[in-house]
Amino acid sequence: MKSGTNIVQVSNTDLAVCLASVGVKLREDPPYTHLVRGEETYWVFNFEATDVSGTLDTKKMCEAFSQDAKWMTDHPQHPFTFAMVALKNFRTFRDFMETSKPYVSFKAPNGASVLHVVQDSKKHARCIEKGMVQI
Repeated sequence: MKSGTNIVQVSNTDLAVCLASVGVKLREDPPYTHLVRGEETYWVFNFEATDVSGTLDTKKMCEAFSQDAKWMTDHPQHPFTFAMVALKNFRTFRDFMETSKPYVSFKAPNGASVLHVVQDSKKHARCIEKGMVQI
């Protein structure tokens, strides 16, 4: 994070999302800088020094972000805490979704039962071997 009188520059995308979530606006000219150095791509977001109401100090929010759990514990009802928790929940869901295997459904040959199994598991293979129909 770099800061001037009316600008706070942020290169951490997660922090930028949290700042925007609590009403800190990007500067209009320029709102960001996109840098390429060799194979690496960097984004630097240029934020206003306060949120739209003038009550949240952007530099203080950046410091809060670096303190993470301690700051959230000390400020449980603060809007920035809600933004950081939402971001953590998003990461948890995304990670789960990227690593999970889907379930598939099979119907017994006589149609009497439906079974839900993890795709490409041993149970999945046994259902196919028994002639169960995937639905």
